[in-house]
Amino acid sequence: MHSVTAQILALHSQGVKTEDIASELDVEVESVKLILTQQGEGDTFTPVDFATAKSALRSCLSCEEYSTRFRAARFIINEIKGRNDIVKNLQQLGSINVLVINQQMLRAKQAIEKSKNNKIIDILEETPKAS
Repeated sequence: MHSVTAQILALHSQGVKTEDIASELDVEVESVKLILTQQGEGDTFTPVDFATAKSALRSCLSCEEYSTRFRAARFIINEIKGRNDIVKNLQQLGSINVLVINQQMLRAKQAIEKSKNNKIIDILEETPKAS
């Protein structure tokens, strides 16, 4: 187990909040959540949450919109086959290097910020004005 992963798990077991763990270890919150989920330590849903989700999904199956019904049906089929089990799939990955994941998340956030700062070409500005 990677030392940062061990630190995340130790702080979480002491009751430290996810955001505080990320701040303390200088990693992204999403990286902490990924490690906690992989280790089976992430936040879980209550029975009321599951009942609400099932009710919402059930209503999608009878929706008038065909695409919504299709996506709901596909989700249910994938759920039954175990394809949607994120925790199981993460656990099968083995060891995740949280520092590599964190670097990739930082790069993605920087790319998003950079794209927000770049000016989009305005077609009306670029067309020559008639004299």
